[in-house]
Amino acid sequence: MKQTFKGLGLLQAALLIWASSTQASTVAFSGTGTAAFGDYVQPPLNTSNVFYSSGKNVFADQTDFTWGGRSIKSKLAFDGLSFDTSSPAPFELGSLRYDNATFPTNLAISSVRLDIKLSFTAIGEKTISYDIGINDTPNSGCNVNGCPDIIAINPSSNDGKLLLTTIGNTQYIFEFLGFNAEGTQNSRNFETAEGGNSTAQLYGRITTSAVPVPAAVWSFLSGAMLLGGLTLRRQRQKG
Repeated sequence: MKQTFKGLGLLQAALLIWASSTQASTVAFSGTGTAAFGDYVQPPLNTSNVFYSSGKNVFADQTDFTWGGRSIKSKLAFDGLSFDTSSPAPFELGSLRYDNATFPTNLAISSVRLDIKLSFTAIGEKTISYDIGINDTPNSGCNVNGCPDIIAINPSSNDGKLLLTTIGNTQYIFEFLGFNAEGTQNSRNFETAEGGNSTAQLYGRITTSAVPVPAAVWSFLSGAMLLGGLTLRRQRQKG
């Protein structure tokens, strides 16, 4: 180590130590994705009959949420998958299906919360939440079948990013990429024709980031710079 830093100032040596300790290595992550539907939002004056078909806040491999009339209902259904990935390769964590039923617009809802639980074999369970926006369009005016509904997914916080674990000085972060539906990759929404259904795959990836420099390191660097300045001043005085 003495030979490595010979001729280097304390500041350069400290930076070299920090840089060498933050080199990320490829780490494999495996596990399963499950989900649960939570609270929903209705536009003012709407009177939807809403049903939690698989139970509110009950995480399951296959779970669904329905609303609308008593006999005719629209439905969102999440189907989770097992995954085995290495960062930063994208992987599918599940799919979301929408069945678009035809009923009066006053029975519609505007959004519902979807909590996705990623159960990792090595690091345990991590949950991230999304708001599923439901643009329940008019049932006439676009074509003979009405206007397609638009389903959009929006992360509730952190733009869809979730810190999974820290190994050494490297953070491993789950990042939601979006839907992959009808040939469109990484989209935040998809359409479903009136009276029809469609399914979109949800994709994410694992990214890495260096751990932020802790206060102790900044203190050490500041001290090194001060010491270096004093040493340089003394050398100039002697000269």
